[in-house]
Amino acid sequence: MTINDIKPDFLNIFKDFLEKKNLKHTTIRHILSMLKTFLNYLKSKHYINIDIEQHSVVKVIKGDTQSYLTHSELKRLYERKSFDSDTEVLARDMFVFACFTGLRYSDLTRLKKSDINPQNIEFITKKTGTKVSVDLNRYAKEIIDKYLNINPLFQNLFPPICLKHYNNMLHKIFKDCGFDNEITLTYYKRGVRVEEKKKKYEILSSHSARRTFVVECLRKGIAPLIIIRWTGHRSLDTLKPYIAIADETKKSEMTKLDENL
Repeated sequence: MTINDIKPDFLNIFKDFLEKKNLKHTTIRHILSMLKTFLNYLKSKHYINIDIEQHSVVKVIKGDTQSYLTHSELKRLYERKSFDSDTEVLARDMFVFACFTGLRYSDLTRLKKSDINPQNIEFITKKTGTKVSVDLNRYAKEIIDKYLNINPLFQNLFPPICLKHYNNMLHKIFKDCGFDNEITLTYYKRGVRVEEKKKKYEILSSHSARRTFVVECLRKGIAPLIIIRWTGHRSLDTLKPYIAIADETKKSEMTKLDENL
């Protein structure tokens, strides 16, 4: 098709096409959002002169609220000594570093030694182009000290590792750590609510470290306004799913007071 084939109801037609592909609604909404941005760009440049109708509602369940490590799981990962290769050690260290700094994979792999100061790291995020300053805790400093002088000629803190290989290493590590409790994932396909059971290590990924960081900060009572300055989130609204997790954690912790004195 060409640009001239685009009609006002194009988004709705395309949505129906995507649903027939049996994609999850979260995926469909993401695709439609990108497409709508492109169509609005075409209109701003006068390549099309039609109003694109708002596509019909795509039901989604926002956020993978279970894709993070609990405090005890993070402790188990941090203290793990047995690994099958140096690459696994690197993957564990990078993930733990992200758990204590909130860095995305894209920023983690681009972090330069020159970005590191005695008390913080300062860098421009790849995703949003925002300048971020993250204060360092002792765990993050420990990993920095481990990698800072491994290869003096290499500008980046961590050796390069592609995202696919990184995630594969993480899945193996998480499985070896015993993160195998059953998780129920809920999502929509073709307007139908679907529930799927998976092992926790199957749903964890590189981005789970960033979620873990936010949940740990909230659990420890750190103010959301401070957290978004570290993570580079644009608004407090983006923290709502994490706040819900932290609230559930608080409720479960409170039950410990029900025990006999």
